[in-house]
Amino acid sequence: MIESRGGQESHWLSGRGALALGLILLALFVCLDAWQDIVRIVQQDPEASHIVLVPLVFARLVWVRRKMLIDWLPRGSLLGVLLALAGVGLWVLGYIKAMQVVWHFGALLTVFGAFVSVYGIDIVRRLWPAFFVLLFLMPLPGVVRHPMALFLQNASAKATEVVIVALGFELRRQGNLLMINDYTVGIAEACNGMRMVSMLILIVFAFVFSEKVRTWVRLSLIIGSIPIAILCNIVRLVPTVLAYGYFSPKFAEQLHDWLGWGLAFASYFGLMGLLWLMRWLLLPVDPLPEVEWRPTGSQSTAWMDHLKSKYSALLAAPEHRVVSLAGILLVLAAGLAVGFLLPDGGDAEPYHARLRTLSEQLPREAGPWTAVDTELPAAAVALLRPNVLISRRYEDETKSNMFQLLLVQCSDARDMEGHYPPNCYPTSGWTTLSQQREDFQLGHLSAEMTTYSFERLSPDGLQKITVVNVIALPSGGFVTSMGSIRRLAGTVSDRYYGAAQLQFVFPSQWTSEQRHGAIGHVGATLEPMLTAVLNKNVETADPKNLGN
Repeated sequence: MIESRGGQESHWLSGRGALALGLILLALFVCLDAWQDIVRIVQQDPEASHIVLVPLVFARLVWVRRKMLIDWLPRGSLLGVLLALAGVGLWVLGYIKAMQVVWHFGALLTVFGAFVSVYGIDIVRRLWPAFFVLLFLMPLPGVVRHPMALFLQNASAKATEVVIVALGFELRRQGNLLMINDYTVGIAEACNGMRMVSMLILIVFAFVFSEKVRTWVRLSLIIGSIPIAILCNIVRLVPTVLAYGYFSPKFAEQLHDWLGWGLAFASYFGLMGLLWLMRWLLLPVDPLPEVEWRPTGSQSTAWMDHLKSKYSALLAAPEHRVVSLAGILLVLAAGLAVGFLLPDGGDAEPYHARLRTLSEQLPREAGPWTAVDTELPAAAVALLRPNVLISRRYEDETKSNMFQLLLVQCSDARDMEGHYPPNCYPTSGWTTLSQQREDFQLGHLSAEMTTYSFERLSPDGLQKITVVNVIALPSGGFVTSMGSIRRLAGTVSDRYYGAAQLQFVFPSQWTSEQRHGAIGHVGATLEPMLTAVLNKNVETADPKNLGN
């Protein structure tokens, strides 16, 4: 195609490529914060690890469909300008309202619009599977991901129990916990199957659009990839749980990771075998041969000639390159200007620094209680990304009575999602027995807190605990639900101040009076810290006017 146009198109295509690359880089820079957020999620959340495969799948699909570009003529389009404008608008809206999917999609659409403004929409039509797969670059938000993860954890734990017991091993299950050979294995987020589902859907999508098969085959394999992924996750979990019970935790963790990636890639060859089997069974897998239709006799070709002339006229029409280029540059410049006007969290840094300082000054003595620092798992700390993290065990003089305190303050309120008791405890194998709201006194601060009762089975028997939890907002109030956190994240003026979560964990046999007394003693020592959390505007505030 290029040479048939006298070599001029070859020269223009190289210039067009440089222009497209420049505009794509500029579009990436305009929405850089959204792309950085995606990278952060990939680095911290194992369930988003499939995103690293998206560029490879995109390249694969472009390569296998490259022959469809033989007669393609690149033509810039004003549609790209409109797409970029819509992308910038969604990016700003998602940022202001803290709608993660809208924010990320707006960034993706902005880059896509920049590409279309130079190369046109025809290449998208020809290579649509490759462009469609770019939607997998957007991580699922926590409000969607956590319920799905909890469901898959329960299903995976039950299925793994059935298989291991059927193999003749002794195993007990409580919620998401599996107890084998006096070792407790938790079916946590890293092995609930969501990562396998996302990864296998990507692999199946790449496979079905790399092969010439009928539409029903493609749809069947894509839909079937979800139960296949769950089955593959069970195949991975069974030897992993056995390795925990009869070998070492280090070997079990390595085996879990090896099997995860190995099964994902082995599934590609399994699909090839399945396709071979379908052909061997003489199922209608391959597409029907293309037969050129030619009108005969009285059938007129006037309408075909009309279409050809219209298409030729379209190709011969001016491309409006200057208008498209000016339009896309104007849109990206506007997005850049708006981006500089949006708050970036810099104003909140003194607030976070003040909280860090106050956290270092908290006393360890609280009435009859003395605090001992405890450590959280590294994975939990990485997920929370805390600005302030206080994890303590309080003991009395006899060391026979004790309870746990966890105070976490995050600069990004979204990081609280996984730490919220109705989310984090069930994922660790705890079953929720009850929950109720109670009023507690934290020095001069009054707070309505939620008291949860949980239980789970362990090698030592049935464990029961009572968790008292509350969330402190920088706008000056205590809340008990994640809905308030999400509304806070949707307020630009408060979002970068984050939120703090205060959590006490007591033995289940403690009475309500004992819990109120312990929280009253410790809460009085936390009052300066909580007062600062509740007031983002000034360094000091009267606690009597806060938290009510």
